[in-house]
Amino acid sequence: MTMEKFLGFYKHDRDENLEEFFEKIGMNSMMRKMAVRSKPTMEVKVEGDEWTITTATIMKNVVSKFRLNEEVEVEAVKGKAKVVFTVEGNDLVQKPSSRSEEESRAMSVRTFTADGMVQRTRMNIDNFVGLYRLESQENFDALLVELGEATIQPRITKISRKVLMMMKPTMEVKVEGDQWTITHEAPILNIVWKFQLGKEVTIRGVKGKALVVFTTEDTNKLVMNPGPSVKPGSGCHFVRTFTPNGHTVKIEHIASGVVSTKYYKRCEMEQ
Repeated sequence: MTMEKFLGFYKHDRDENLEEFFEKIGMNSMMRKMAVRSKPTMEVKVEGDEWTITTATIMKNVVSKFRLNEEVEVEAVKGKAKVVFTVEGNDLVQKPSSRSEEESRAMSVRTFTADGMVQRTRMNIDNFVGLYRLESQENFDALLVELGEATIQPRITKISRKVLMMMKPTMEVKVEGDQWTITHEAPILNIVWKFQLGKEVTIRGVKGKALVVFTTEDTNKLVMNPGPSVKPGSGCHFVRTFTPNGHTVKIEHIASGVVSTKYYKRCEMEQ
């Protein structure tokens, strides 16, 4: 592996959405203002297997030393964090080594070119990605009453609420680039949702009916609302809250105010 493309001295040129990101991870207002106004430099060195990244600002210098594919503790925005660095093509990727770490909410990808380096820091998608199995649910029958019975395919024109209540589906979350995919699987029901954050998209609901939704990410939550083009007061509001062990999804039928909560447990992916 050639390291020359990563080595060098880099000076900050500009940034996008940096203050908004700092706000999401809990940085106070004063610190956000100072961080956004700073113009850091960054130097990358490699000696043998050891990498050194030195980031310098008028406030302080931060030196991170590490070896690829090995866990290391580095200084992060809100204290120390355990991370792993990997190289993927022209990218130097920094990911948390544990979902339970406080700083596991963020990951960084530094992309190196002949002209410079672009660092993209975002909420860590590993907190969301995985396979989940339904453990329990509350008030789902009442929600189904509001939605009506489901029409899945021509051979099965109606499925009773009782059958839907008995199902224990799995849910898989995948992210490839900007494309998110949520797949719900049960013996007689498969639903696949594909979407991008911050963009309106049409998906299929339990009834087979088209739903126009707009999805955003908020720390450990994936929030799905009716899209801007949807008539106010209609549709459903979904909030998925992810933890190291699983996730919960709250579904609110907006017109009636009925809320159902479903509890999923994280499980191992089948090989």
